[in-house]
Amino acid sequence: MYAFIAILFLFHFFPLRCVITLTKLVVRADDAPSPELGSTSVLSYMSTPRENFNS
Repeated sequence: MYAFIAILFLFHFFPLRCVITLTKLVVRADDAPSPELGSTSVLSYMSTPRENFNS
């Protein structure tokens, strides 16, 4: 739950691309299966349909 609030907090101060790269780094660094990481990875995929196609 705290991870979800932290991401919403970051969206107000950092551009979308910066937040997405941060979440991807966190998900890669922490491979431990937890509901917070699951929600962040889903959020990063849902919020970047265009960037996934570009890369």
